[in-house]
Amino acid sequence: MSEIFKITKIRRDPYFNMPSAHLHPMYEIYYLQSGTRKIFLDDSIYILNKGDMVFIPMNTIHKTSYVNDKVHERIAITFNDKAIPDIKSSAYQVSFKKIFRSEPVIHITSVHKLYRGTFEQDVV
Repeated sequence: MSEIFKITKIRRDPYFNMPSAHLHPMYEIYYLQSGTRKIFLDDSIYILNKGDMVFIPMNTIHKTSYVNDKVHERIAITFNDKAIPDIKSSAYQVSFKKIFRSEPVIHITSVHKLYRGTFEQDVV
């Protein structure tokens, strides 16, 4: 991937599996807009449901696969270090890296999902 910043939205058929696990020199924010998916991330497996978000660090092996016979849609935001303003503050560097190294999956509760429509409209 040579792009500095990219947003993709994809709707996949039921039973879609990524062909293989992969990694890339990009950060990735994966937002599951509809459906259910299983994600293998580094050395863990998570079940994702509609509204869940995953923070995938650079060069981290990952792969998604199907859980059921439903269509799923996802938005992926990928970016590299060049997309991030010059980070001079070590506190900022630690905070940014912590987002991608702490619990990688955010399961959004129904209260937070009330705001999901705005996120999707702003991103897409």
